[in-house]
Amino acid sequence: MKLRALGLGLAVAALGCPKQPAEVPVSVTETDAAVTIHGKGVTVEVGRAAFSLEFTASGAPVTTAADSGVYFTQAGVKVPLGSLDGWTLADDRVTLLVASAAGQARVEVSFPRPGVARVALTPPAAATADYAGLRLASPRSEAVYGLIERIESSVGSSEFIPEEVGTLDRRGTVVEMQLTCSLALYTPFFQTSRGYGLYVEGTSIGHYDIAAADRDVLELKFELPPGVTSFAFDFLDGPEHDQIVDRYTALAGRPFLPPEWAFKHWRWRDEHRLAAPALLDGVPMNADLVEDITQYEALGIPVGNYTLDRPWATGDVSDLADPEEPGFGDLRFDEARFPNPQQMVDALNARGYHVFLWVGPWATGVETHAEAVDGGFLAPGSRFLIDFTKPEAVAWWKRRLTPVVQMGFAGLKLDRGDEDTPYDVGQVYADGRTGRELKNAYPLLFAQVHHDLMRELRGDDFLNYPRAGYAGSQAYAGFSAGDVPGTNILGQATDLGLRAAILMVQHNAFNGFPIWGSDTGGYAQFGDREVFARWLEFSAFCPIMEIGGVGTHAPWDMPTDPRVDTEVIDIYRAYVTLHHALVPYTYAHAEEAHRSGRPIAKPLVFRYRNDARVTRMWQEYLYGDDILVAPVWKVGQREQPVYLPAGRWVDFWDRSRVVEGPADLVEPAPLDRIPIFIREGAAVLQAL
Repeated sequence: MKLRALGLGLAVAALGCPKQPAEVPVSVTETDAAVTIHGKGVTVEVGRAAFSLEFTASGAPVTTAADSGVYFTQAGVKVPLGSLDGWTLADDRVTLLVASAAGQARVEVSFPRPGVARVALTPPAAATADYAGLRLASPRSEAVYGLIERIESSVGSSEFIPEEVGTLDRRGTVVEMQLTCSLALYTPFFQTSRGYGLYVEGTSIGHYDIAAADRDVLELKFELPPGVTSFAFDFLDGPEHDQIVDRYTALAGRPFLPPEWAFKHWRWRDEHRLAAPALLDGVPMNADLVEDITQYEALGIPVGNYTLDRPWATGDVSDLADPEEPGFGDLRFDEARFPNPQQMVDALNARGYHVFLWVGPWATGVETHAEAVDGGFLAPGSRFLIDFTKPEAVAWWKRRLTPVVQMGFAGLKLDRGDEDTPYDVGQVYADGRTGRELKNAYPLLFAQVHHDLMRELRGDDFLNYPRAGYAGSQAYAGFSAGDVPGTNILGQATDLGLRAAILMVQHNAFNGFPIWGSDTGGYAQFGDREVFARWLEFSAFCPIMEIGGVGTHAPWDMPTDPRVDTEVIDIYRAYVTLHHALVPYTYAHAEEAHRSGRPIAKPLVFRYRNDARVTRMWQEYLYGDDILVAPVWKVGQREQPVYLPAGRWVDFWDRSRVVEGPADLVEPAPLDRIPIFIREGAAVLQAL
């Protein structure tokens, strides 16, 4: 097996990321106590007697913890780096030879970009290292942002029985960097209120202790599975969060820029039911689809984008391991469920809809499964997951999917990829990587393969949207949240899923995933009409306004009383219309995100880092640079506290009212209204 580093070179080679620029020039100065390495914008001081690192850039120095600041483990026993034995400078990188109880380790320091310092630890050749790690000293006032989209590392508090837990700040928590469904956007990258970020390269499984075990230390460690020989991380200077995200996405991948139409709202159903067809344009079609289209036309709801979810196809293998995944099979439309599929897609396109189709990473059909087995295209240890590290498997899958896309689909809903992935160390994929690396890498491959297919077929006129992603996935897609609940696992109505979604869009601002949306009302059928109404208001101020899930998620066919809910119909129409009016504004910010990684929806701390009031504030956020929105999530709430930071703010609902910030307000919030303020003089004010 080819030896690899847990580092960026692997991602560049495997995924076709842009080649990084030449490293910046490096110089070195010495004292008896330390070796100081100077790059552009960052200085790294290395302690001689007991190995330590101190990063100095635009803010206060960031230092490794006094105890075992940089280490590796053998059989779970921590081996800290000891004294500095020597160093050399060549090719704009410094190689440090460092003593340890297991032999001499090597640490390389380089500066791949201005404001970025890269450190790579290679344990001694004689050592059998299973982890490598880093401990950073952290003042207790420091807030830590990023890593995952879910509100906590725990799955249950996010998806099944949501709790009123979690804030922007990860401090005091433990995060497992192992991709887990279904709120499945992960990146080994955090940034802090001190104005720096830290990104661990590669896709190995990791663990973060954010001042939980030791209140003064941020600790992270990552596996070194067979074939991975070193551990590399990047220190990213700011001090502003926009600057940190810019430097991170320059390394991991700039966010994908979809066409402008992608920012119109999306309508979808978890299932278009088997029933007698209805007529659209004189052609029999699926009755649920016809109902959606005709109700939109009757109620004056703007045309947007439309997704056909699974089940949509025939040919399923009946005895595959997971019986819950029918309706994908051999990638041919089930004409009992979707009669006249080509005329259906044509009718939607003719009305101005862009149509999306559900796709999974599986060969689950009678034909596709047989071909995958014969070709050796399946992942090791899996009966149906496709091994996208194998070029022949990728080529075969593209040939299979191309005729379907050419029916007139503008994008793909890429579901799963965050489960069913074999990830034991003995499961070796076609490119030589083990399952321990592919657990996190698989969604990245899944996104890239389908990005490349759509690029080949449609040029720049497409958008794919997975629910799962890892560092670098943002270069290939936008993202849909996983199964955020409108009811909990017991079937009880909850507003805590909406609370979680409001936090999630802001977590993703730090994580480099700017194009995102959640199932409005929750993936499962919501149990309270107010949850649906309030979620519509929130989703209007997300880059992707995605309306759908289990059940109807339609105001003309509510699961609550009244079934035809005229108040919610008015809210639905008004906020979809508002979201569409914001499309040029959103697209301009998406172009900026593509250039620099800057998020579209973002916490106030992105723009007001020096305002202590907003360090952990999440109950309101900025949409773009000029709109401040304060979503309401609690059922029954009719007032909303709002903090306006420095500047002059125009009340969206009363344009004659201008408030000078900083100011604390309590705003009225009837069911059809949330507080919205726009920066005075902003061009978007005239467009709304």
